[in-house]
Amino acid sequence: MIDWVPSDRRSGWSCLLVLLLVYGAPSSTLGQSSQLTGRISVGARSVDVSGSKAKFRQDVDLASGLRLFELGLTMLPGGTLNRLADRAEVDLRSLGGDPFRSARVRVRKYGRFDLRLDRRASDFFYDDVILPSSQAQPERSASGDFHRFDFERVRDTAELALHLSPRATLRVGGERVARKGSSTTTLDVERDEFVLDQPIDENLIAYSAGFSYAWDTVTLMVEERIRDFDNGSEPFLGEPSSGINAEDLTTLESFLLDQFSGYRSLEHVGRVRARPNSRLEFGLGAIRQELDLDMRRHELAQGVDFTGAAFSTDASGLAEIARDLELYDFDVSYRLADRVRVMSTLRRHHLDQMGSVMFPDAPEGAHWDVETTSLQAGVTVAITPRWTLTGGWNHERRRALEESESSASMEPEEVETTRSGLSVKMAYSPSSRMRIMGSLDSHDVGDPFALASPSDSRRLRLQGRYTWDSGISMRASYQTRKLENQRSGWEAESTNTDVALLYSADWVQLSLGYTRAHLDRQIAQRVSGGSREELFP
Repeated sequence: MIDWVPSDRRSGWSCLLVLLLVYGAPSSTLGQSSQLTGRISVGARSVDVSGSKAKFRQDVDLASGLRLFELGLTMLPGGTLNRLADRAEVDLRSLGGDPFRSARVRVRKYGRFDLRLDRRASDFFYDDVILPSSQAQPERSASGDFHRFDFERVRDTAELALHLSPRATLRVGGERVARKGSSTTTLDVERDEFVLDQPIDENLIAYSAGFSYAWDTVTLMVEERIRDFDNGSEPFLGEPSSGINAEDLTTLESFLLDQFSGYRSLEHVGRVRARPNSRLEFGLGAIRQELDLDMRRHELAQGVDFTGAAFSTDASGLAEIARDLELYDFDVSYRLADRVRVMSTLRRHHLDQMGSVMFPDAPEGAHWDVETTSLQAGVTVAITPRWTLTGGWNHERRRALEESESSASMEPEEVETTRSGLSVKMAYSPSSRMRIMGSLDSHDVGDPFALASPSDSRRLRLQGRYTWDSGISMRASYQTRKLENQRSGWEAESTNTDVALLYSADWVQLSLGYTRAHLDRQIAQRVSGGSREELFP
């Protein structure tokens, strides 16, 4: 038996097309007792753009033509096919002129295997030119952004889970991520800036294999991951150019930068999860990653420099980076009473990276050693069945050691910073109609690495919702946040208020809302000149 169930909103001719395909298939292919159900939504779009087509592609990017909004098929094999699989599913979405597209296939045999194949594709376009080049003022950047992008991103994944026994599962998988298309970039040459074409060709291939085993109270998981990434980029000058600033003497007759970068990483993952009794639960995890990155570059250029003299460039270089990454975490949760639970998490992150750059214009080597340790502790109290209160404290310490080989006479520079804070969350539901939630977060950072990073942050957030029997509901939220850096003298405060009234019925949904956002920033930059220091508001 074959059963097709179309949705009420689907067009008749599209359902007929699928029915012809399904019923036209040989009965021996589907099996005499197979069941096929599904849904389909197709249509057509006509696009007419007035104004900036580049802005339309950047923000909307829809094309004319036939469209497949959605296609979903579910097959329950019967007869001899049931020996191979119990269920097969196909799901296609947004095919035909949409910037985001997806396809998924899943085949399962309960208790034996689960196979998943996924593809997600998207288009990215960016071209923000404010004025034509003839009216541009390079010193004021009035011509817009000279970096433009037009490429497609595709992500393919495959995963097969083999259930070796009710307790043991073996998983193998693969992933491929690609970006292909065109772009432009800018490069400084002889005190001028030139716009270059830069094709995009990036590929990431990853493989993984993992095994998990579940005892009555303990679950063990181990996994190995391999990643290979390569980026072949060749920025080039399409035709002779006088640069962005046409008033100076610098010109380029030709330019080609042949460069390649790629890395291979190997990850080892292990995790143990245990629940000895109904009160105690804890987990221990570890990740170790080894990464090797290589880069090569060959630059060829000919032109006239800023003095009006001819110049030519033929330079090559290499770069190598080796990185070791370790991450350990331990979390524990214990129920002190029926309505009280305490939690704690300890994490340690260690990064050790050494690299050398052998380019003629910048030969250098460096060693980075970054260690981060964090501790979090919290408690959740169910004061009543409808009122829950959660509080937590966290502390993070990060130490970074930088050593440069180009300045061997200088001592290695070590920087340390800390981050501590408190958070409180509340949830209250006096009835099934009403729910109120609130949270308060406060964090202090001691000696942040960057002056643009906040040394203090505060955030308060309140949310509420009420529903009437008539189908009308109201929701509201309020959030205020304040960030400041006491060393560099800046602060930013923002508030957001949202109120919405909603009505929902079988055939219609209506909403009416009000939103107010306010942002206030103040900067009093300290500028030193010799023995004098001034504040610039």
